[in-house]
Amino acid sequence: MSLCNLLSELKKDGQDFEWYPTSKEIIRVIAEDLKEYTRYGCRSISSCLDIGAGNGNVKKLFDSFVEDPEKCSHFFSEFYAIEKSELLTNAMPTDVYVIGTDFHQQTLIDKEVDVIFSNPPYSEYKEWAKKIINEANCYYAYMVIPERWADNKEIQEVLQKRKAKVETLFKYNFRDSEYRKARAVVDVVKIDFTTNEYNFSVEADPFDLWFTENFGDFDTVSDNTSAYSEEKEAHREEITKGNNLIDHLVTCYHLDQQNLLNTYLKIKDIPPALLKECGVGKENIQESLKMKIKGLKNSYWTELFDNMGTITEKLTNDSRSKVLGTLTKQTAVDFTKQNAYAVVIWAIKNANSYLESQLLDVYKDLTAPKNIEGYKSNKHFIKDTFRCMGSWDFRQYQHENSLGKYKLDYRVINECYNCFPEYSYDEINGLNKYVHNKINDVFTIAQNLGFNVVDDSRYIGTWSPGEKKEFYHNVNGELELFAEIKAFKNGNIHMKFDQKFMRAFNVEAGRLLGWLKDAEESNTELNIKDGAELFNSNSKLLPSQIRLITA
Repeated sequence: MSLCNLLSELKKDGQDFEWYPTSKEIIRVIAEDLKEYTRYGCRSISSCLDIGAGNGNVKKLFDSFVEDPEKCSHFFSEFYAIEKSELLTNAMPTDVYVIGTDFHQQTLIDKEVDVIFSNPPYSEYKEWAKKIINEANCYYAYMVIPERWADNKEIQEVLQKRKAKVETLFKYNFRDSEYRKARAVVDVVKIDFTTNEYNFSVEADPFDLWFTENFGDFDTVSDNTSAYSEEKEAHREEITKGNNLIDHLVTCYHLDQQNLLNTYLKIKDIPPALLKECGVGKENIQESLKMKIKGLKNSYWTELFDNMGTITEKLTNDSRSKVLGTLTKQTAVDFTKQNAYAVVIWAIKNANSYLESQLLDVYKDLTAPKNIEGYKSNKHFIKDTFRCMGSWDFRQYQHENSLGKYKLDYRVINECYNCFPEYSYDEINGLNKYVHNKINDVFTIAQNLGFNVVDDSRYIGTWSPGEKKEFYHNVNGELELFAEIKAFKNGNIHMKFDQKFMRAFNVEAGRLLGWLKDAEESNTELNIKDGAELFNSNSKLLPSQIRLITA
């Protein structure tokens, strides 16, 4: 969707939130400023958080200023976003990771990145600037804010508290914007939190400041502590009787978080002399609380990830590792209802992007001279040329030289380095873990194509060389044979699949590779009759299918 159409949709849905897309000229100035820290793709500055990120266009603009795209295609290797509008979040590239929605509900202290960028709503610029300066856990923050910011005493006070250096890099008039014109003159401001230009350490740690403001220096006794009441514990039991997992987890998280803070606040009631005698100082308590807060968030995000089966069951082993790896790396994200929904939507969007690429990865992995046959229109497919090639050589040749259009036979021989490893940590029930992944990846593809495979190669009993294993799928309530698989000591895996599945697999691979343009062509080229049923049958995930949101 173009930016003009996107702006129109935002206004119609009441999700404008004063979004003035950042211009290329603004990002050019910031990119030039950052280049001294980004040497030939080996960067000391590698991560960015865009607060009020819009549709993620800022990342694309930064990438357009990469000096040598052959060495490094991205200006930042990790790019995160906080954005309130669902329309804009859904329009973001899949490599922008949303770690928050409503800015005012986020804590920036534990979101450690190298750079923060923000082009905030100008009617709220003062509140945004104060919060970002006060809580930013980064080396540099770049903000696009009205030029009157320099006269604001509150902003100046928080800059002084953080011991931050500030510089106006550029003045910009949105009358010159290529996206959305307005009578707004802004400064592009750089806020430097580092001790000096040669030392990447922060002058005043934001968590230290927050801790002192909330807990003091333990020199006074406080009676302002509220117990974790029985009523809250009763409420915890009540909410678990509901149906929506995200609502359950968020409510329980806030109860646990309040309990944690209240418990630590009680330490202020202990005489400082006694704490000192026990060898407990402010630094010990501060570091302990920081770790407890991080651990609490981690436990709740882990619980959410563990319930993402509807998403992960559609992914092959490699795709699943990539999606969950990115998710679990970001457990510093505030565990709020909006963020949980945003994370799940991100997971759905990224999972869908893998559904097609993983099908082709598995298809190419099974490609070998003995497993394929040319399309009807490709009778000059010279198979004899590759008769002496191994599967790996053939796949590499196919990739590099585009041998032509082909289909897989329903009987496949695949090669593996070692099916029956010597050491137990490399196998499950006798068979190499890698071979299990290979087999179950095919079953995952089958599930996505509508074949309800009920077996898993890891739990079907002990594997022995040359022994046939049978796998079944559910067809209208009846179990029918789906595959017969034998593994051998020489590394060969003999697989015979349900013929309808293999037709569906060939049709979808042909569609995704651009070899088949419609169902009719599927019938003629592959010599089948059910092309209309099988064409475009690879499933997609919808938010309504995720039980942890809708249940």
